[in-house]
Amino acid sequence: MDVVFGRCPEKLFNRVLELGAGDGFVSTILAKYARQLVSTDINPERLNRSDEDTVTYKICDAEEIDEIFKDKEFDMVFSCSLLEHLPDYRRTLRGTHKVLADNGISVHFMPNRCWKLTTILLYIPNKIVVATDKILAGRIFKRRPGHKWFRPYKQRYQGNNPKIGRRRQFFLTKLFLPRVHGASGSTIREFIAFGKKQWIREFESAGFRVAAVKKLGFNSGYGFGCDRLRKIMERVGLHTSYAFIVCKDNTDSKYAAHFTN
Repeated sequence: MDVVFGRCPEKLFNRVLELGAGDGFVSTILAKYARQLVSTDINPERLNRSDEDTVTYKICDAEEIDEIFKDKEFDMVFSCSLLEHLPDYRRTLRGTHKVLADNGISVHFMPNRCWKLTTILLYIPNKIVVATDKILAGRIFKRRPGHKWFRPYKQRYQGNNPKIGRRRQFFLTKLFLPRVHGASGSTIREFIAFGKKQWIREFESAGFRVAAVKKLGFNSGYGFGCDRLRKIMERVGLHTSYAFIVCKDNTDSKYAAHFTN
């Protein structure tokens, strides 16, 4: 968040829409830059928070925002690791274009192909570490715990893809490859979909102009920790996620300078 919003003054935006807020953790950071934040998620048990003075929590489907909110209602539309999970993300992009003010800006955090490749390469090592750690009662690695809601949420709603359910995975595939992360039909399709140029084309097709693409941090996807190695990977230019900063085509966003300078 600091990489992207580090140059933004507090309360820069009047109204901000957050899509796919999850448990609302990122909302607590995003609220710093908004006079009024509308934080949304499709799962009522996951986004189980009470409204605050400057934050309103609302349950809605990100693919239906153009039917729920007014045209040009928001100065910024934000999502973090959402678009790759939507079966019809193009509809969400069209809806974002509709509810975004003409001089507004939209920010989307998404994993890239480096992340996908890392999860594939570390899949078997992770299984070995987990199995060995269980045998030795957790003496090798102190693995970072996941979100408190993750296990029950995963059991009830099939992980982060509630609209498509949990796909069947063949035995041999399960031995060597992780499950497909998002809504793509296969590992190969997902690797292609996570490309930077691929997403730039999607944004442009929805009527946006890409003002900037920022590299975010490096992570394994498995909670290994290894902070020193992570910092080394970032120094040599390897990052596992991007932030796409986009504004409406043929318009000048009054906020773009805070993200591109």
